[in-house]
Amino acid sequence: MSVAVASDLGMDFVCGVIQGGAGQVTFSGLGDVTIENENDHTKTSKLRSAVSLRILPDGTCKLIGETA
Repeated sequence: MSVAVASDLGMDFVCGVIQGGAGQVTFSGLGDVTIENENDHTKTSKLRSAVSLRILPDGTCKLIGETA
């Protein structure tokens, strides 16, 4: 499954995602949106892994949690 993140979601947008099946959830940015993660990860790591996607006030899009 893929999740495309648009630039018009607004500041302080937060969304939680749990991988419910065998396939990883992959996050990508639309247009000028870049997904940032401390390890440069853009996917969930495994079945039942939980991540949070948050747009910070400066427009940065962070992916936090069990990533791969």
